Amino acid sequence: MKPNDYQKAAARTEYTPLYFNDQSGQPSQRLSRLDHAAKGMNTEQAELDDMLKKHLIYGKPFDEINVLEECGDVLWYVALALRAIDVEMGMLFPARPALPTGQPKLMQLDSAVKRMNRSQARFNNDLELYRTGMINEGAITVLSTCTNMIDAVNAALFICGFTMEEAMERNIAKLMKRYPDKFTSEAALNRDLDAERRTLENAE
Repeated sequence: MKPNDYQKAAARTEYTPLYFNDQSGQPSQRLSRLDHAAKGMNTEQAELDDMLKKHLIYGKPFDEINVLEECGDVLWYVALALRAIDVEMGMLFPARPALPTGQPKLMQLDSAVKRMNRSQARFNNDLELYRTGMINEGAITVLSTCTNMIDAVNAALFICGFTMEEAMERNIAKLMKRYPDKFTSEAALNRDLDAERRTLENAE
């Protein structure tokens, strides 16, 4: 799957209410989408970090499919952020190659997740600076955030033996399983996690 095709497919399941106001106090679709994307990037990289924590500290099995899933979810929010500013995802590809560092696999993955965390934290901070009037809309670091997230996701996937194309394809397949027609709150709350897992494993 190509990045622009993925971005279009990801748009099928977007639902973003107008909740973020511009500096004149008017609800803004662009800013609501950017904040939605920032919150989503934070959530997904945190879930990936949580899996790592449970493996490294609690001794739970390492879950490579979960890496694939969360990286795909991060890419969904990258696609949303770029859609908010009318930029095609393909403009940020190819991602910078992931280079072996000599560190153990899990430490390389941990570094990639920390890069995601730094990128989304700056993005969230920019949105707060905008809300308080300290910067204008053009100063929100959307492109650099998305570029850094894509590079970090690519590194995480490479470490676990996956490609960006696989992550995008299986993310869309999972969302097709969850939302056969379009996003609904009911479907979001009543997920068939086993079916989604089989889809991510490419078992069906």
